[in-house]
Amino acid sequence: MRVHRLVALLLLATLPLSSACADWPVRLFGTTLRSASWDRVVSSDPNLITSPMPTFGGLSGSFVETRDGRIGGFAQTSQVVYADLSGDGREEALIPLVQEGAAGVSGLLIYRASDRGPVLAGALGGTLLTFEVTAGILTVYSAHRVGWEEGCCPSGTRVRRVRLEGDRLITLSETITPREQARLPTVARYYRLLGEGNLTEAYALLSPRFRAQQPREAWERAATAATILQLTARTEGDGTLLIELTSQRPDGSEQRTRIRWTLVWSPEVTHWLLDQAETLPAS
Repeated sequence: MRVHRLVALLLLATLPLSSACADWPVRLFGTTLRSASWDRVVSSDPNLITSPMPTFGGLSGSFVETRDGRIGGFAQTSQVVYADLSGDGREEALIPLVQEGAAGVSGLLIYRASDRGPVLAGALGGTLLTFEVTAGILTVYSAHRVGWEEGCCPSGTRVRRVRLEGDRLITLSETITPREQARLPTVARYYRLLGEGNLTEAYALLSPRFRAQQPREAWERAATAATILQLTARTEGDGTLLIELTSQRPDGSEQRTRIRWTLVWSPEVTHWLLDQAETLPAS
């Protein structure tokens, strides 16, 4: 028995003690992230606040928030994704957070292995969030809104490329890309603003080129010459928007107008702008 004890002590003494192997108990004794009790890890994490919340639409699990309150949701501990985010050959754990309604997946908790067990390396937030890991790089896609969009229809997609370096998440790049589906809601908003008499915000939805061709005063005269009674809109195969308007003139008569709008994406304001209007013969 003493011999066995001595051999065990000698084996432990030969283990390297460099910082690269600071988590040797995890690997030596098989306490990997895949065997972690994630419900317990999340609910006891000092970096998170666990809030009692009723279930919504079948959502369940611990409702957690980061301490700054910016990221939160029901932790989906049965849907943990394991991937190497640092390129060191070891896996990290990604736990989705979900919220009710249109928010969908609202965040990611990212845990790394350590000699103390799973440690929160960081959290990423957003709405309608999806992600993928390729060659050690985490790419996160989430909805980008400028404030007026409906919950279902963000103007663009926020794309973040992230890597784990040491114990910190490092953002390698962040871009906003347009969503083609957002062009129709943008045109609908333009005409809604006209109908409400909100000419300042409606004019702001026009591109710089359009505004250069139609200065504010001339545009206002044309935009308010008739009252919109009915509007239909559809997206054409080439990406343009076909608008059919029924309007009432000041004399009480009705007119029907067909307009083909071309939109452009503005990196400056990060949403679509109405750029060109072609009036078509009435059908």
